[in-house]
Amino acid sequence: MTRNTNDLTLAFARARRDLGCHYTLGTYDRRPGVHYERNLVVEVRRPGLRVLHTSAYSFRSPEDRRVSRLTAAWMVPEMFPGGVVRAHLFPLRPGTRKVWDALLAVEFPTAMLGDRKLTETFTLGGMVRAGSRIAYGFNREVRLRAKDGGLWSDRQVAFLQNVSLEPDVYDLTLVAEGSGGEKIFTAKVQVDLPEMPRDTPFLVGPFLGRRAGPDVVVQGGVHRKGNKGSVDDPSTDRVGTSASFAPILVGEVAQQDAIAAWTLGCVVSPRRAPTVLTLERGLVDAGGADAGTLPPVDLALDSGGPVRCEQALDIVPVGSLLPGSYRFAARLHAGPTAEAAAAIPFAVVEPAPEAESATAEEQP
Repeated sequence: MTRNTNDLTLAFARARRDLGCHYTLGTYDRRPGVHYERNLVVEVRRPGLRVLHTSAYSFRSPEDRRVSRLTAAWMVPEMFPGGVVRAHLFPLRPGTRKVWDALLAVEFPTAMLGDRKLTETFTLGGMVRAGSRIAYGFNREVRLRAKDGGLWSDRQVAFLQNVSLEPDVYDLTLVAEGSGGEKIFTAKVQVDLPEMPRDTPFLVGPFLGRRAGPDVVVQGGVHRKGNKGSVDDPSTDRVGTSASFAPILVGEVAQQDAIAAWTLGCVVSPRRAPTVLTLERGLVDAGGADAGTLPPVDLALDSGGPVRCEQALDIVPVGSLLPGSYRFAARLHAGPTAEAAAAIPFAVVEPAPEAESATAEEQP
């Protein structure tokens, strides 16, 4: 008879036996103090019994508990509330033959901050990894201030940072800390920045975006190279105006929103520059029917250089659409045979109620 060395049945049975009988003991500490460690010893009188228990305890300060929670959020973001903080990494255009100029976008509602005070502060940190390699990281502290001394309401805050990244599959982890450190929210997404086709024209996007309006947009400044990759430089950050443009991270727009679609046609290392690039755009409803077509445009590529691109910015007629699901579709034609196509889905919902706005100022 042979035994399977990978059989964990015996080990599991022993663990169940050891944990199958447990008791709760309480003690009273007459002189509690932060960071003061107390040793614990539990003895039993019956021979042959073995006691498993914690050997010591101490009282942690509020700052220690906060640091522990933040450390846990970075290590295991799945343990913390999700759905409030959203993030994405958009390829904006080829920076070189082998590097994308990309946009890191983070968005969350002011409701995550907790108490309704005239001034609220939040911290936000993010890390972009390719496997074990840290490609980019940032940390910010931003203070929200009620406009004209009035109470601010549940609006969105967006943090945008331009980064340069090689084509790869990236894990993007975000940790946001609300008012006073009582609330921590996380987000973790995986984004694929694809390889760039050579010689063949290709599409970047389309992406949907909107003007900030009453929301808050913080534009990250330049980032520099460090020993562990690119790191942020908060001193050059800027808070945008109501006219600032921010990408839409959730494909849901209200009928009253002014939505724009941004699409780029590019060629990398062309052996022969295409004579004509024609871009077609249109809207398609959930059933595949035409919901609106925009006039085609000819893209005049940048002259010279290994990377040639031209963009088209379109206003999406959301106000004329009924609530439902749609796609903004784009198709790029380059000559009689070469073409590329892409689409982005979104949903139109009923108008949202009006709310008061907030302003923000950043604290590096």
